[in-house]
Amino acid sequence: DIDQKSASRGMIMFWSPSDPYFQGVISIADSFVSLVETLLKCYKERIYYLEMNAEGRKVLNCDPKTEHYIWENNNPKSRYYKVLQSFNH
Repeated sequence: DIDQKSASRGMIMFWSPSDPYFQGVISIADSFVSLVETLLKCYKERIYYLEMNAEGRKVLNCDPKTEHYIWENNNPKSRYYKVLQSFNH
């Protein structure tokens, strides 16, 4: 979001026409820096990992519960994981 007057200025926004949880645009990362730091932390802590699928190809997989925790803690102003959490309770 680059709008000078926006409360979410500098945040990374998420939008997907096929996501059943969200209608419209929602903040997913507090900034570009927190986005990169969060991704790196997930890789370093092996939250994101490669594994072989049934066809013998490497695919990226993750531990969704730990991923959720890291994203929410690294991006406290973003709404995505807070809203997602409300659907999972």
